[in-house]
Amino acid sequence: SLVALDPQDGRLLAMVSYPDFNPNAWSTGSLKDPALRELYFEMQVDEESGEVVFRQNPAYHSPMVNRAILGALPPGSVYKPVTLAAALECGVVTLSETVRCTGVYEYFAADGFRPRCWVYPSAHGAVNGVQALRDSCNCYFFEMGRRLDIQLLDSFAAGFGLGEDTGFRDLLYAPESDIESTHRANILYKNWAYDNELSFTDEWYDGETITTAIGQSFNAFTPLQMALMTMQIANKGERCTPYLVEKIVSSSGTVVWQRPLQAPTVLHLQESTWKALHDGLVAVTKVGGTSYQANFGAFTEPVKLWEGLSFSVAAKTGTAQIGEDDPFDQRAHAWFTAFAPATNPQIALAMVVENGRSGSYACAPTISNLIRTYLNQPLLAYNFIADPQNPWPERGLVLP
Repeated sequence: SLVALDPQDGRLLAMVSYPDFNPNAWSTGSLKDPALRELYFEMQVDEESGEVVFRQNPAYHSPMVNRAILGALPPGSVYKPVTLAAALECGVVTLSETVRCTGVYEYFAADGFRPRCWVYPSAHGAVNGVQALRDSCNCYFFEMGRRLDIQLLDSFAAGFGLGEDTGFRDLLYAPESDIESTHRANILYKNWAYDNELSFTDEWYDGETITTAIGQSFNAFTPLQMALMTMQIANKGERCTPYLVEKIVSSSGTVVWQRPLQAPTVLHLQESTWKALHDGLVAVTKVGGTSYQANFGAFTEPVKLWEGLSFSVAAKTGTAQIGEDDPFDQRAHAWFTAFAPATNPQIALAMVVENGRSGSYACAPTISNLIRTYLNQPLLAYNFIADPQNPWPERGLVLP
């Protein structure tokens, strides 16, 4: 799914959720086609009442769920700007200080906990905050999470609107503040998870704080929330309420409803902190950054994702791991956030591909061409050639 916003006022430029469905199938008021009924739904019988209940077919990945506003998933590394902002604002690190990445974070080694950087067995070496964003260095952000605590990290995530109600009311849905659907990693949520038998303990561990700092742990946010966080970084603090409908005009031309003006939510950070975030996110798309290029198979040349633009793009890649039983991230969710132009933002975007593995490959080309189209830039040309040595996850069913 994907959300694109105008950062100046919160206007929704695009909202995409896939798999989708054909609304014409309900043209008579009910779903008549038995093949589509079987595709969209599965029949279940309530054990107590014996009542027949139709639920969305999980084999087809629930096409009638609008993932853009309901699909809360762990954000992975697109969360890291929050951690850097918290660390700089709370004074636990300076812009010039470096943290050495050896590929493995050793602080909790005595307890048998040695989380790895994503480049392991390689390493990033000594990196500062801007470089850590560029490289998406886990070890740097593990250390920032340790120096902070979960309460501080949680408060900054809330300041960026994560796990908070966006105020979006133009479509009917459960609000993002619903703790069962979208939530920040914090002690309150873990208590709730324990009470609802989703966690074996309500005790909060230091290891959960450092994994929270890289967007894992109990974090789960929607693409709309991530797009709004991206907008807020683009605007250096201002987050507008998103909307689809600006006004309603009658057939005679009379304006019968006008969207009321709403003041933006403002997060006040030091100018140096905003600059560090912008510098790091722009570096992501430059030479050496995690989104500078993508290789679509062994038989193609790497694609320079941002080549030919008349402006710079600020972006962040993300790979949200599913669990320890997936060591090669075959089922990881691919995330990508971006705003452009970096110096005068006119569009802010967030995209996720469930089980897409890598934001640079699964999301960045689409984001690049959306930005290019919206801002009248030459399109990115690339071809995908399947590489049997590097298979991608099987795609879901395709609607006939």
